[in-house]
Amino acid sequence: MLACTHPSRVASMSLSVRVAEEMDAVLGQEIGYRVPFENCTSDRTVLKFLTESVLVREAMVDPLLKKYRVVIIDEAHVLTQETEVLCCSIMENALKQRPEMKLIVMSSGHDAASFRIHFAKSVLMKVTDNTSAVGIYYAPHPVESYVGPAIETTIDIHMWEPSGSILVFLTSQADVQYACWKLSKKLDKLRNMPEDIDIGPVEIVPIYAALSLEMQRKIFEPPQVIWKVGAPQVRKIFVSTGVAEASLPINGIVYVIDSGLSYRKVCTTPTWAEKRCLAPIPMARAKQRAALAGGTQSGRCYRLYTQQDFNHLPQHIYPESDRRNLGNTVLILKNLGVSNLKKGFLHPPPVRQSFEAALKGLSYLGALDENGNLSALGYTMCEFPVDVQMANMILASVSFSCSNEILSIAAMLLVPYCFIRPMEAVRAADEAKEQFMHGDGDHITLLNVYNDYLQSGQDTEWCKENYVNIEVMKSAQRIREQLACLMTRFSLKQCSPMTMCPWYYNNIKMSILSGYFMQVAHKESSGLYRMVKDNQNISRRFHEE
Repeated sequence: MLACTHPSRVASMSLSVRVAEEMDAVLGQEIGYRVPFENCTSDRTVLKFLTESVLVREAMVDPLLKKYRVVIIDEAHVLTQETEVLCCSIMENALKQRPEMKLIVMSSGHDAASFRIHFAKSVLMKVTDNTSAVGIYYAPHPVESYVGPAIETTIDIHMWEPSGSILVFLTSQADVQYACWKLSKKLDKLRNMPEDIDIGPVEIVPIYAALSLEMQRKIFEPPQVIWKVGAPQVRKIFVSTGVAEASLPINGIVYVIDSGLSYRKVCTTPTWAEKRCLAPIPMARAKQRAALAGGTQSGRCYRLYTQQDFNHLPQHIYPESDRRNLGNTVLILKNLGVSNLKKGFLHPPPVRQSFEAALKGLSYLGALDENGNLSALGYTMCEFPVDVQMANMILASVSFSCSNEILSIAAMLLVPYCFIRPMEAVRAADEAKEQFMHGDGDHITLLNVYNDYLQSGQDTEWCKENYVNIEVMKSAQRIREQLACLMTRFSLKQCSPMTMCPWYYNNIKMSILSGYFMQVAHKESSGLYRMVKDNQNISRRFHEE
């Protein structure tokens, strides 16, 4: 079998759909995909697209990956922690023992020397850039909010520029959905103006990580053809988060609008708490976005920031391990038998404090014994394809007799936000959400949504009335079933306390605290928050973020 990995779920799924259609194959037969909690493959599959995390988990069962003859690690320049584990530990070991195996590492804009250190006999091939010329246009002065200028620039291009698809880069799913709605409203308003303005037909396509497979198919569909002499053809407008940078082969892009920003997760080392920060993209990613405008013909890239800001962008994409919590990765390396943890990362490895925080956290969670080796609990935690803290929460729930509830909460946390908030029905959506809210926090709120969804018989109309995303709820149900199967496999009891008993919610909260105690703080009379674990003061501003 041939495996092709990607950092993102949406890329693995979309590419498998695209390749299956181009080869006239049935998706899930000769060509398939496997992403966390979703497997669309069969015994006949010969080409499998999968996320890096899934291949890492397969290597924990079969370290030599014997089912694969060729492994392609695509988008290696993103430098996720899984990329580093695959290149520095799993594939390096597998290639030594299986010389007939082939590994292809595809990277754009990253120093190949970092990868070649681990593969002595590797061959470096540089693929010539076949993109057409791209004109770069900068904002004359800094913009305060990028969403509004992105919408206005898109409308201007559509009204006054020649045909060609437009790709707009925003930062979050919420921004993408808002921009799509606003674009549609503004274009409709222009069409209804008394002046004789010819607003051609458009098709607006959102792109973000949580996109359903049905919506992903629309990405690759060519624009609708209008068979009328002199009529303007349909222009496709793609509004995307960063997932469209290189993971999705979108044809016909001529105009790119780049906000120059993206969200990234940053870990506060002592607490393992991660928060999303809005930050400028590296220069390498900005160039990658601009190049998409020259795929089929000469194009243009409109950057919503000044040339001076571009010149001050960081040059390279830095590894995810430099800013993320290493707990999960260290647990996987321990499971793979890697004794020198630094060898599990590209050069230079993360700083010593990151390793110390990861090892301490794993010890607190009971995943390591006093010698720093995996404990029996640690081995069980490795089997759950979730964050190590969530795995601990699930396992602890058995002791508190609420594993059924915790499985539902975990499943809801592993899917995108379930509530829909349409711009045309904001008040109704907020009122619908209020009926599920609980004073004990968002975790219980999610549990209420899941339970009511099941009681409704998984009714689509119930979801519409309560502004709940039906696709998200179906995904949560599938994930819960798989987590329940793992519980059965390890003979872990699936139980619930009596709903009316006084300790019902307390048991659920105790289970959550078992996994996430490192993020617990209490409020002092001064208004500041103090961490329970290490007595560290946290400002009110951090709490609000």
